[in-house]
Amino acid sequence: MQFRFAKNENFPLWILGPILGHAFAYPTLIWLISAVFFPQAFPYWQSFQYGVLEYYFALLALYSLPIGFFLFWEKRKQLKIDLPVVEYPASLVVKEGESYVHIDTRQIAYLSANPPYTNIHVGEKKYLLSETLKSLSGKLDPNFFLRIHKSTIVNLTFVKSHQSRQNGDYDVSLKDGTMLRLSRNYVRGFKGKLESTPQDTAS
Repeated sequence: MQFRFAKNENFPLWILGPILGHAFAYPTLIWLISAVFFPQAFPYWQSFQYGVLEYYFALLALYSLPIGFFLFWEKRKQLKIDLPVVEYPASLVVKEGESYVHIDTRQIAYLSANPPYTNIHVGEKKYLLSETLKSLSGKLDPNFFLRIHKSTIVNLTFVKSHQSRQNGDYDVSLKDGTMLRLSRNYVRGFKGKLESTPQDTAS
């Protein structure tokens, strides 16, 4: 009952109700047991005052702390549910002559900085996008696209292997034979992401 009242956010009922119920039930139980098993029943109000004065801190903790944790957990779950779903672009639009080309992000092997533009590498083709690499790094799906250098973002599904340069940096080999440099500042994130990234099935 206490948890049900808590879900309805009825504060007086889920805190005061159980405490008062316990406070009145305790001396009643003492009175009944003493009346059955002893010649003289214990006075009700004496037991009531003793229970309230001696154990009011324990009663408060007993009926408030567990429900407090319960409400905290419920609010936390609700926050997770209410979080907006981030939608990453399925394609990038670049201008090629007088036409606009929609590039499927799954087909992008890597992106390289060409300030104030960005080069998009798709197979043997290279497109120029009028947007900075820093801007794109916040738009692309981080489950697949990862910055491995200040001037490079790679699609992890195209990564074939990586090899240390013995100086903290790495050489990253893509499936098409392209070699990219992995800066030591991005090594830890790269290795962690690479283990959880599915293989490319779009090519």
